[in-house]
Amino acid sequence: MEPQNSSSAEFSKRNFTLGVLNGIFFHFSEAFRDRHFVMPVFILILTDSKILVGVAAAIIASGWFLPQVFFTRWASSHQYKMPLYKLAAFIRIGAWVSITITVCFIGKGPGILVSSVFFLFLFIAYGTGGLGGIPFMDIVAKSITYEKRSVFFAMRFILGGAVAFIAGFLVKFILSTNSSIKFPNNFCILFFISAIFTTLALIAFFFVKEPPSELNHNHETSRDFFLHSIKRLSKDNNFIRFYIYRICTGFGLMSIPFIIPFGIEKLQIEKSDTGIYLAIASVLGILSNFIWQKVSKKFGNKTVLLNTALLFTLIFGILILIFFSPNLTIGNLWGLNISQVLFSLSAVLIIVTLFSDRMGYFNYLLDLAPDDSRPIYLGFMNSLVTPIMLLPLLGGFISGFSFKLLFMLSFLFSIAAFFIGRTLTNYKEVK
Repeated sequence: MEPQNSSSAEFSKRNFTLGVLNGIFFHFSEAFRDRHFVMPVFILILTDSKILVGVAAAIIASGWFLPQVFFTRWASSHQYKMPLYKLAAFIRIGAWVSITITVCFIGKGPGILVSSVFFLFLFIAYGTGGLGGIPFMDIVAKSITYEKRSVFFAMRFILGGAVAFIAGFLVKFILSTNSSIKFPNNFCILFFISAIFTTLALIAFFFVKEPPSELNHNHETSRDFFLHSIKRLSKDNNFIRFYIYRICTGFGLMSIPFIIPFGIEKLQIEKSDTGIYLAIASVLGILSNFIWQKVSKKFGNKTVLLNTALLFTLIFGILILIFFSPNLTIGNLWGLNISQVLFSLSAVLIIVTLFSDRMGYFNYLLDLAPDDSRPIYLGFMNSLVTPIMLLPLLGGFISGFSFKLLFMLSFLFSIAAFFIGRTLTNYKEVK
């Protein structure tokens, strides 16, 4: 990349700032509907079904990835991607407003109808997030240099984690059994706040100044475009190894939505305690992101991926220990038994691990993708991992049979992810 002049440096600084602001608003909004703490509790109250917890988790995880491959050719043939981002943004805003209204109608209409409408808009909200994924990542890659990307994502996660910490206590207060706000009004308030800050996040990115992309000006048909793309990607051995790594970590992600239901069902954890776990995890997430940013900058994003696999292994190793821990009380103040302590440790490590996973995945994917084929790499990889993101559906069925089996599967695949990750190219050394 050419050295920046003063105007381009100012341009990059503007986009950097707006991108970080976008991340802060998103983290705050997501805390009130958090997929790992808040959403499972809401689904359990609404439906009393762990399978539907898995359905919601699959929608949330796969929606961002699913539609991207269908827009790679469009993105590759247009210099500016912002129009696609704005289209997705307006649909998402409408979906989250509709979700909030739907939640407020719980108990005022047929339960099956309200639940169906909720899941429909949930799918639209996260599916159109995927529609905006390609333009977002491409604009970031075009306007923020390789050297600054790790800092960019770290700042989004660190500052976003700080506001999520505050949100955690609000969630604790709103969901507390001592609160005067009862179901469904408590969740209606949570989703309303989430919708407001989602809107602010999306609109903030509208003001990013997008540089034009270089086009290859070929006139191949859609069929030829996909065939040539698949042929190119199939010859990239590191792309294939990275995909296999993602499959293995997907089995770790499969179990994450069921950790809180496991604590509530088996260990008598209070539903409102999810807010405390969220707050503590957010602080640890902030601290860990300082580490991940430095690791990425000094050792490369491959090392971040390896640490992600190790953290997944640690979380599920701790959860497996719970099944063998004695039911002894620790101290006179806490009133917690060993199982609850181990559970709390695993719960607060969730966000730390997910921050590492997200930073490592997106940064490494940008490292992996050549400049002239970035939309192809982004679109195909993000769409190929869609079946992996549907694994929480399987997790829902397994958890109904055995939480121990579910956590053991995730533990074994996390170990496999570490060894596969060791075979990946370290782009820090290459560059």
